Amino acid sequence: MAALDDTIKRIQDKLQQVVKQATAWRKENEKLRHELQELKASTRQKDELIQILELRIDVLKASKGEMPEADKKELEKKINQYIREIDKCLALLND
Repeated sequence: MAALDDTIKRIQDKLQQVVKQATAWRKENEKLRHELQELKASTRQKDELIQILELRIDVLKASKGEMPEADKKELEKKINQYIREIDKCLALLND
């Protein structure tokens, strides 16, 4: 009977270890998910900054007259797109 009790005790101990390990993994998983969300947000912000800086570069090139005609047309398209987006936002604010 003692052998059976010892076996049950070992199983219970191992089960407790597994539960503790699973809890630790869940905490680590949650921490990593949170970190991933922060990194994605940071990446989005940096991507937006890159777009703004690229647009500034294009505007500076256009103002100096150093921009090829095809690039000027592309810049005009981007500017018009931004203006349309601003107009949409203003229209939503006025509603």
